[in-house]
Amino acid sequence: MSPLRNRNIQLSSSGTKEDPQLVRDDDSLSKRRSDFHWSGQDEPHAARRKEMLAKYPQIRSLMRHEPITKYYVLALVAIQFTAAFLLRNSWNTWQFWVTAYVVGGTCSSALVLGIHEVTHFLAFKQFLPNKILACIGNLPIVFPFCVEFKKYHMDHHRFQGVDGIDGDVPTLVEAYLFNSFAGKLFFCITQILFYALRPTFSVKPVTYKMPKTFGEFIVSWHAMNFAIQLPVMALMYLNFGWTPILYFLFSVFFGGSIHPMAGHFIAEHYVMTPGYETYSYYGALNALAFNVGYHNEHHDFPNVPWTLLPELRKIAPEFYESLPQTESWFMTIFKFIGTPGLGPYSRVKRMPAVADGGKFVGSNGKDAGVAPAVENDVGSVSNEADKLTLKLNFKMSEVVVVLKRGVQVAKSRPKKHRTFASSSCGVPSSSSDCDTRTPLPSNYSNYSEPDISSSNEC
Repeated sequence: MSPLRNRNIQLSSSGTKEDPQLVRDDDSLSKRRSDFHWSGQDEPHAARRKEMLAKYPQIRSLMRHEPITKYYVLALVAIQFTAAFLLRNSWNTWQFWVTAYVVGGTCSSALVLGIHEVTHFLAFKQFLPNKILACIGNLPIVFPFCVEFKKYHMDHHRFQGVDGIDGDVPTLVEAYLFNSFAGKLFFCITQILFYALRPTFSVKPVTYKMPKTFGEFIVSWHAMNFAIQLPVMALMYLNFGWTPILYFLFSVFFGGSIHPMAGHFIAEHYVMTPGYETYSYYGALNALAFNVGYHNEHHDFPNVPWTLLPELRKIAPEFYESLPQTESWFMTIFKFIGTPGLGPYSRVKRMPAVADGGKFVGSNGKDAGVAPAVENDVGSVSNEADKLTLKLNFKMSEVVVVLKRGVQVAKSRPKKHRTFASSSCGVPSSSSDCDTRTPLPSNYSNYSEPDISSSNEC
C-alpha cells in the first residue's frame, strides 16, 4: 500500500492547512519518484484566504496598487539597455559574459517578476497603464511574452496543480526524461525554456482565451505586446547589431538557470516537505524580486501588492509561522538536483473534478464524475485507465504512457474537453469583451483582481 495516509484535513490552531493525502514517510525524499503527488483536495489558498478575511477584515485595506512598482520596472529596463549599449562591441570578452550573468541575469529575473506583479494589475489603478508598463518591462526580455504569461498565470492561481490547466507543473515528458541527477541538472540549467514554452503545448487556458480572428487580434493586448516589442528589437539591431540583443538573450537565460534569483522557480511549489505545496522565502533576495518570496502570502491574496505582503504576514502571523519555509533560493537548486526524492515529479497535482469543490465538469455537462474518486491514496483509484486519461493533456504525453504502461491503457478512453458548469464570469462585468472568456464558477468571488470587471482583455 502507498504510504499516503487517509485522514481528514484539519486546520490547526495556527490556521495551517495540511493535505494529509500528501503526507508521506520521513524517508520519502531518499527514493526517486515515479509519479506526481496526487491530492484529493482543492488547493489550500482559497480556504485560508476565507478564514483570514473572517478573522482580520482589515486585510482588505491592503488590496490596492503600488506606485513604486513602475519606477522599479523602468529602472531595471534602463539598466539593461545601458549595459547592452556599453557592451555592443564586446561579445567576445569576459566582461560581456560576467555582466550578462551578474547584472543581466539579476535584472532579467527581476523584470520577469516585475511583469508578474504588473500583470496582476497592481502598478496602476487603471488597466491600460498596467498593460503598457508590462510591455515596456518586456523589452529587455526580447520575446513578447507578458500577455501569454498573464493568460496562463491566472490559471496557475485559480487552479493550482489542476491537471491540464496549471502550466506551472512539469509535464509527464519532462518528469520522465529529467528525473535523474543528470536530467535534473539539465532541467535546472534550461528551466527558463521549459517555463516559457510548457504552457503553450501542455495546457489549455481557462480564464482567458486567445483572439479567434485577425480582427480580434489587432485590437487585443497581444497585438500591443508585438507592436511595442518588435520595432524596438529591430531598431536595436539596425543601430548596434546583434550584440545588444545577444546580451538580452543571455541575461534571460542566465537569470533562469543556475542563478541565485532562479531558485524561486523550484522553491515556490516543489514539494520539499510532504504535505505542503507552496513555500515562502523571507531572505534578502526579496528586495530584488518584488517580494515574490512571500509566496504563500501572494497566493492567499494575489491582489495585495508586493510592498504590503510583509504587512499581511504581520497582521496574521499565526497563519504563516508554522508553514515550512525556504531558507535559500540558490541552495534549493542544488538540493533539488542532489536529492533522489526530488525532481520534476515533486509537484502536487489534482484531478479537474477536485477543483472548486468538485464543480468542474466534462463537456457532456454531467456532474463531476469526469475524474475517478481518490479514496485512501492515489494507488487505490479503482480504474487506472481513468486516471491515465486525465493525465494525458497533450499528445506528446502519450509517448511516456506507451513507454511506461503500454498502448492499451493510453488509448483506453478519448480525451474530453473540459469546461465549467457556471454560465457567468463569476465577477460582475459590463464589458462585452468578457464574452470570449470561459465562464468561471460564481464562488470565485473570494479571488479577485483590482478592477477585473472593467477588463477589455480577451
